[in-house]
This record gives sequence, C-alpha cells and structure tokens, in this order.
Amino acid sequence: MMKRISLLLFASLLWCQPLKQPVEIIDLVRDNLRKLEDYQVDLKIKIAVPGFRMPGKSVHYAFKAPDKVKLETFGFAMVPRQGILPFYSELMGDSLHIKAETLEKTEVEGESVWIIAFQDTFYNEDALIKLWIGDPSGTILKGVATIGGLDVFTLTSQYEKIDQVAYMPVVTKIDLKLPPEMKTLRHLNSTPQAKMDIMESMKSDTSSTPIQGAIELIFSKYKLNRGIPDSYFDEEKSN
Repeated sequence: MMKRISLLLFASLLWCQPLKQPVEIIDLVRDNLRKLEDYQVDLKIKIAVPGFRMPGKSVHYAFKAPDKVKLETFGFAMVPRQGILPFYSELMGDSLHIKAETLEKTEVEGESVWIIAFQDTFYNEDALIKLWIGDPSGTILKGVATIGGLDVFTLTSQYEKIDQVAYMPVVTKIDLKLPPEMKTLRHLNSTPQAKMDIMESMKSDTSSTPIQGAIELIFSKYKLNRGIPDSYFDEEKSN
C-alpha cells in the first residue's frame, strides 16, 4: 500500500513540474548554433511543387557566421531558405523571447522535447509557428507554420553531432500546403515549361483546394569550423 502511495506521489510531482521558460528552450538552440564559426556541406535537394520540379540537384553550401552564404552548383538550383538551418534567423534574434510561449513537454526517442509557439510573418502572412526542440541537444526536430487555421508548412529533421562540435541536420523533409491565393510557389519558375505548368495548375485551382508540394534535403560531407576566409564568399559563384 505504501509503495503504491509513493508511486502515485512521485507521478503527481512529475505532473506538477513547471514548464521550462521559452527563453531557456530557445537558448538550447542558440547554444548549439553558436558553436558554428563556419561550415560547408554537400546537399542533394529534391523539390516537387506546382509549376516547379527539381528531381535531385547537387549543391555545395557554405556558411560563415553571422550571415555569409555561398552556393555552388552546375546549372539552376533552388534552395529553400528554411531547409538548411531551420528558423536560424528567427531564433538568433532577441525579439522572439518576448513572443514565445511554452506549450508542453514530450519525449522523442528518449530525449525530452519542448513544444513552443510564437507569432511571426511567414510567406508574407501572419502565422502561428510551433517548434519541437530537443533538450539538451537544441535540435529543431519539427516545425509547423499555421496560417488561417491551415498548416501551410511542416518541417521534420533528423540530426547527428558532427565532428563533436554541433548537432546538424542530415535529412530534412518539408511538406507544403498553401491556399491558392498564396502565390509564393508560382514565383519559383524559370523555364517556359514551368510557366505552362503554372497556367494549367491555375485552371484547376479552386478557392478550397490547397497547393501542395514537398521538398527533401539530404546533407553529407560536413566540414565544421575549418576557417573559411572571407574572400571565398566574394569569389564568383560557379554555375
């Protein structure tokens, strides 16, 4: 009987534990990202959205803190901003601390995961953004942007610790479901065929039919904190 009471008391104490403050959760992400002075990675990107197809493009991506970026590829390629380091610009700014709210705590594969939410602009629209953040890794395992009650953007990522420095994404998948009035995806075209596809998709669009698409990024051959010179980012990009 006493053992049963003790277990119930222990369970109730766990249930009553306060939620971690948003600033503490966001700092987990920031602490992981602050370890990055620079890095390079090879990407394989697959994109399938209305009016645009990229079945498997190889891209070399380089980054140097705080904001130097370079892409190298042959021919045309489109790289989704949120796909490389998800929500990097949003989480490295100070304004988010005021807006964010901790919703709940869960567990994924043995790691504690906090779910936070905040309001922000997404695809030029006011959106509710929810993030699933690993504790203590600071990884963003999932992100969802909701506009007008519709989950327009859902991102999931798998991570590995690279060179014992920082946790970096190795696979990221993005599902898009945009209302027809959001023209964002239709500006991704660059060829006559893409324009024809867009015209066909516009004919079939109705006000109640979301525009759906998918993006997949596979990361390999990371090089972290090797000291990339600033001059590298000033060189003409390869095409």
